[in-house]
Amino acid sequence: MESNFNQEGVPRPSYVFSADPIARPSEINFDGIKLDLSHEFSLVAPNTEANSFESKDYLQVCLRIRPFTQSEKELESEGCVHILDSQTVVLKEPQCILGRLSEKSSGQMAQKFSFSKVFGPATTQKEFFQGCIMQPVKDLLKGQSRLIFTYGLTNSGKTYTFQGTEENIGILPRTLNVLFDSLQERLYTKMNLKPHRSREYLRLSSEQEKEEIASKSALLRQIKEVTVHNDSDDTLYGSLTNSLNISEFEESIKDYEQANLNMANSIKFSVWVSFFEIYNEYIYDLFVPVSSKFQKRKMLRLSQDVKGYSFIKDLQWIQVSDSKEAYRLLKLGIKHQSVAFTKLNNASSRSHSIFTVKILQIEDSEMSRVIRVSELSLCDLAGSERTMKTQNEGERLRETGNINTSLLTLGKCINVLKNSEKSKFQQHVPFRESKLTHYFQSFFNGKGKICMIVNISQCYLAYDETLNVLKFSAIAQKVCVPDTLNSSQDKLFGPVKSSQDVSLDSNSNSKILNVKRATISWENSLEDLMEDEDLVEELENAEETQNVETKLLDEDLDKTLEENKAFISHEEKRKLLDLIEDLKKKLINEKKEKLTLEFKIREEVTQEFTQYWAQREADFKETLLQEREILEENAERRLAIFKDLVGKCDTREEAAKDICATKVETEEATACLELKFNQIKAELAKTKGELIKT
Repeated sequence: MESNFNQEGVPRPSYVFSADPIARPSEINFDGIKLDLSHEFSLVAPNTEANSFESKDYLQVCLRIRPFTQSEKELESEGCVHILDSQTVVLKEPQCILGRLSEKSSGQMAQKFSFSKVFGPATTQKEFFQGCIMQPVKDLLKGQSRLIFTYGLTNSGKTYTFQGTEENIGILPRTLNVLFDSLQERLYTKMNLKPHRSREYLRLSSEQEKEEIASKSALLRQIKEVTVHNDSDDTLYGSLTNSLNISEFEESIKDYEQANLNMANSIKFSVWVSFFEIYNEYIYDLFVPVSSKFQKRKMLRLSQDVKGYSFIKDLQWIQVSDSKEAYRLLKLGIKHQSVAFTKLNNASSRSHSIFTVKILQIEDSEMSRVIRVSELSLCDLAGSERTMKTQNEGERLRETGNINTSLLTLGKCINVLKNSEKSKFQQHVPFRESKLTHYFQSFFNGKGKICMIVNISQCYLAYDETLNVLKFSAIAQKVCVPDTLNSSQDKLFGPVKSSQDVSLDSNSNSKILNVKRATISWENSLEDLMEDEDLVEELENAEETQNVETKLLDEDLDKTLEENKAFISHEEKRKLLDLIEDLKKKLINEKKEKLTLEFKIREEVTQEFTQYWAQREADFKETLLQEREILEENAERRLAIFKDLVGKCDTREEAAKDICATKVETEEATACLELKFNQIKAELAKTKGELIKT
């Protein structure tokens, strides 16, 4: 084997981590076990820039504190959450609990948590939208994908933040209004280009376009019918499902700023929306009506395309031309959402609802083509529940179990992602254990930035649950989510050359074949959409495109050679041929050098691993010998102890035998004496009798 030093005398890096045996600690010190772990859950860092809301790589976490409800005010509830500044809160034990603790321990119960932004109980819906959601909406218009989801306990204000009420609408309707106000006359009203799967699109024929228009009209007519039939049920929800007029909707959000679009005037925007829910680990389209309670809803399948991006198969995508249509569709989906009464919430969400907006940026010319696809997913997650407090039974209890399981899986995934950043090895992230995390997988793997909205209650009765939510949020904010897809998106989009199903991410056959899945290969399941037909279609389309381009290039080259043939001399031909020969030789030499280098690297790796395992084997043998000696010494000690015990037992047995023999001899002597005494007594009696007679 060659020396481990290169020509400059610098040691080469080893291909194995270490060949040294692992040192075993001679003594174990238990003094460091009892540590104060509060800093693990506190995100107050000395560098405020790293934890600011403008952080590029880390998951953004915004905290919103719900004000006291009327019932909590009547019970004179005290707040356990205190705001220090715009990014930091302190969670303190309530006074009723602190009364049971000593003064020393009670001073340590206050825990500090830091977030990207903190919104207090007095924050309005408008202020929250401007401070938290406005930037992701602007990013959406710039062609970037974003994921926003709410997280918190049941009855902590998630649905209010997400949907709002008729007086204070939430982030979702405000997002729609800002979106369409910013686009205005840049909307692409035709339906010949439709989003498909995750980041692809379909070019529809005229007949398919007419079908899309007819289905949209039928859906809008259905919205009017639902509004008429369900007016009596609106008082149950007390949210956006109330019959809010469109004029009131426009009035409540008319003062928002618009996002500036620094793009060419030829760029148009086609806006499509979808709305689905994950109920008991089943996916349902909220735009599909249910005629009766006994009719089963159609379950949709969560799939992945060849790039590893998740999407819902057969999910309805509806093109919207203004905020009124989008709002009507939102209202229809909310009517179909799974909501039920619980002890803690009159209108508790029993499912995770996800409203998605997709924007196709289209270059409007003679042959319109899509140059970019961006996506904004707004997820209203159901709140975690404790059965002891909700006292759910039957179907409600089953819903609670599924909700808590999916949220637990989300926590496990975030925890693994945080730990994997410090680990040298790739760790398995259990995205597939839940439909929710499986859908989020694309964003955690670099599809776009993620913003988590944490809703908590300041009531002391929910102190334990609030502490768990804040700890989870602290871990989530340390997760790095690189926006790799959007950073390299401009290079991936190419011109549309086919009227069939077109992939935005595949411009050639080689790009399709060199796809790398974002998930681990052994994690595949039956839900993956690695369909042969789709892949074959894409390969055929790419091959046809490549063949056409090759033919055109060959024809152009032939024409050029024929035209310039007369102007090329023999010397120039020789120079070109010599240049070609030189390039061939250089190419061959490069290949030889690469093969030689690869052979050397393989040989070095093999030898280093051989030495490493030989050393490991020697270390293990030595360890086994040491353990064998220790076992032999222990066995000898035990044998000696056993011999001592046996000797003591023998001594005791001999003493017992002597005592028994002495006892027997004494009994025999006593019997002899008694016999002689009786004989003497008889003789004495006989003599006495004779004397009396005499």
